[in-house]
Amino acid sequence: MMKSIVEPSPQDAAVLNAPKGARRAVTVVGAGFSGLTVALYLHRLGFQVEVIEKSDRVGGMIGTIEAPFGRVETAANAILNSPRVEELFTFLGLAPTAPQKLARRRFIYRDHFPRRWPIGVSASIRLVWFLLRFMLVRSRLSPRASENVRHWAERVLGKENSKYLVEAALQGIYAGDPSRLSASLIFGKYFRRHKESQRLGPKSIRGSVSAPKGMGQVVEALRFRLEKLGVTFRLLSEFAPLTRTPTQPLIIATSAPEAERIVAGFDPLRAAALAKIEMLNLFSVTACFKEPLPLGGGFGCLFPPAEARRAMGVLFNNYIFPDRVSKGYSETWILGGALEGVRGEKSLVTATDQEIFSIVQDERSEAFHAGVDYHSYRVTRWQPALPHYTVELELLLADLRGLRFNTMLVGNYLGEIGLTRILELSFKVAKEVEQSGDWPGDWPKDNHEMRSGK
Repeated sequence: MMKSIVEPSPQDAAVLNAPKGARRAVTVVGAGFSGLTVALYLHRLGFQVEVIEKSDRVGGMIGTIEAPFGRVETAANAILNSPRVEELFTFLGLAPTAPQKLARRRFIYRDHFPRRWPIGVSASIRLVWFLLRFMLVRSRLSPRASENVRHWAERVLGKENSKYLVEAALQGIYAGDPSRLSASLIFGKYFRRHKESQRLGPKSIRGSVSAPKGMGQVVEALRFRLEKLGVTFRLLSEFAPLTRTPTQPLIIATSAPEAERIVAGFDPLRAAALAKIEMLNLFSVTACFKEPLPLGGGFGCLFPPAEARRAMGVLFNNYIFPDRVSKGYSETWILGGALEGVRGEKSLVTATDQEIFSIVQDERSEAFHAGVDYHSYRVTRWQPALPHYTVELELLLADLRGLRFNTMLVGNYLGEIGLTRILELSFKVAKEVEQSGDWPGDWPKDNHEMRSGK
């Protein structure tokens, strides 16, 4: 059992000690990172929160497994630091762990070689010119409506920067097809100024952070702390589809297909939008090899779509966070995504673990000219895993966002991907529920038309 070293804040203590029944109830379906964090912010606003989860654990895709050679992250190995992230770690009683110095070295593969700077002189000059214009006249560079990433990047940065910087970087985040990814959905926020998080104060660590025992420790600490503060968890409980508007706010923090199943009976417009979201399969292989890659350490290496490799990227676990590897050289290879199988290879969905690991061995040998003798490996499959951030998804968001029929969606298909952005989204969702949610004692209310389905 995990123990917290932080006493409840005065705000938390006041909510915890409130008379039974004094708090209005909210139900959260799904105990992944989205569900856990929205439950946290709802609790802080004084709500009585119940979390319903169909599996036997919390965290969704996030988890940390203790393997014979060290720790294996089943999904994200870190979270991009921000003031709100640091506040979360303080609440959990966890000290954020910063990457080691060698993790500052990052590689992008180009022309059969991993390079720390994969673009030439002319492309570098154009990149500097873009950055200057971004600081002075950024609105002129912003993505156009329904413009895909490749078109936008080539227009403002040129083809070389598009191929070996933008498209390579997005492989490690969105796993999508750059000719279909929405530039506005992915980059639009960088052309708007966000001040909200800065009210919490400056962050102390730049870049990504993790918990001392991995990201699994974060979600387990969240559950432990929330239970101590009175949030109820019902695991191994599948939420039945609804046929009418719920009488108290319902937050659906599940995958898009699961959300569609829940809302189809009373919100056909949103169900139709959810059904149109394209989902991508992801596969990760964490393997312990007997010899290191000949790069001298680093965070990892990304493979741009232009290089036509089966892997999207590889993380060098020995060099990212301290004390994660106890034997050999641990690497996490990421495969799948939108470009998986487009060149006629066998689908990874039907491949065995051994076949998937054989692909990793081939990639390691061909890309890095390194040996493939290993101690052990572990394959993690997420089918489906990520929403494809296409132009089509951009057009669906108007039908997905906000409180409708006393129900609200929260998840990585709503225009915010990455744990830091999900954390911000959870905060906003809780505030919107506070301002616009309906409870039986509140009726009639100005938003009665949402209950009647008008």
